[in-house]
Amino acid sequence: MVSGSAATSGMVSGIAAVLGAGTIGAGWAARLALMGWEVRVFDPEGAEDLPETLARARASLPALYDVPLPPEGRVLRAATIPEAVTGADWVQEAAPDRLELKRKLFQLVQAHVAPGVLLASSSAGHDIAALRGCATRPEQALRLRPVDPVYLMPTLRVEGQGAEARLASIGMGQGDVAAATSLAAIGGGEPEARDAALVTILRGLKDRGAALAAPIIAHQAALSPAPADPDARVIPVTLDRQVPVTWVDYNGHMNEARFVTAFSEAADRLLLWAGMDAAAIAAGHSVFTVETHVRYLSEVQIGDRIQVTTRVLAGGGRKFHIWHELWVGDTLCATGEQLLLHVDLETRRSALPPPAMADWLARAAANHAALPTPEGLGRHVGQRP
Repeated sequence: MVSGSAATSGMVSGIAAVLGAGTIGAGWAARLALMGWEVRVFDPEGAEDLPETLARARASLPALYDVPLPPEGRVLRAATIPEAVTGADWVQEAAPDRLELKRKLFQLVQAHVAPGVLLASSSAGHDIAALRGCATRPEQALRLRPVDPVYLMPTLRVEGQGAEARLASIGMGQGDVAAATSLAAIGGGEPEARDAALVTILRGLKDRGAALAAPIIAHQAALSPAPADPDARVIPVTLDRQVPVTWVDYNGHMNEARFVTAFSEAADRLLLWAGMDAAAIAAGHSVFTVETHVRYLSEVQIGDRIQVTTRVLAGGGRKFHIWHELWVGDTLCATGEQLLLHVDLETRRSALPPPAMADWLARAAANHAALPTPEGLGRHVGQRP
């Protein structure tokens, strides 16, 4: 009987069976669980390193994203291989790299799963032709060779067909494995220090649109929240993410400039919902910040999950006045008041926004006006309560 789990979940993306919980297998289990899959792990050795791998993944993988990951899936231990794979949508084999063992595993697994189930090996030393040697349904078997740590590195080698959509749904994709392996080696040292270094590097590559980060970029776009309703009398969440290690300062907490970064990203998302997309910018429209006032009310630690809500105080004309609140759980940690101007990029002067954008912002402002005035609005530096 499957048993044991410290993780909980809401909606499950699917059920995955991981056979073998060494370094690679535990990495697969951690990535799948953090992407919302229920994971059943079989390992006759007991999978003792799995809890530590899950903890490292929780501390690092969400920091690659500027949006929240799906609710974490359960991780269960299975006593037998049939117990692990029956009913699974994805079977990931990560047993010792002995060809005879892997072929026997494939035969046993195929006796308990349907033909459409993804059946993949993480073998480092045997190609797909060798792995399929004794398979009941050879075309069902794939080779997915990842780069360690699997829960962080998005690039892998794919041999076989049918895994692309599944891999994309967990932030992975085929790419330059040699370059990814070299990158992973840069971290070195203890796993925690390595992971922190890799988060820093991968976020930098992601910001530059580099090929190695392409799976993360595409996955983040797929996870982005739906646009807020401007007619709702609810202040929308415009930013929801984990604080990455790159935002730390010498005091060991989130650097003061990163609060402005968070508010800027929140304003960008609100404007995107209003219609300030790439096409609008190409047509000569943009928004410039004129003034920002930030109040720092409580510390934010690296690894905390922050949420920013953004209220439209005035909008629809040249001026755009908004109020941000940054929360960690139920704690209000900072507020940000911003005044922005819609600008004609050709003249670099203020101008009226496109009608559809003006309408969206005006409707949001009208509905948010019915809410209580936020505490701290209009304060100046040094003002006492």
